[in-house]
Amino acid sequence: MNLNTYECWVKVPVSKTSTQSTKVRIEAMNALAARGQLNAMYGLANVISLPMQVRN
Repeated sequence: MNLNTYECWVKVPVSKTSTQSTKVRIEAMNALAARGQLNAMYGLANVISLPMQVRN
């Protein structure tokens, strides 16, 4: 099973009233799987870019 590394911008809370955009890395089989994992971890509204493969 080969996993690829993807980067994506997400919004994370920094206080009760504000969020910060940050780039995260995730390992997944493909971009669709990476997007699904990111949506599950951060919430659909907080994933603000498409996963881009950075290395195999």
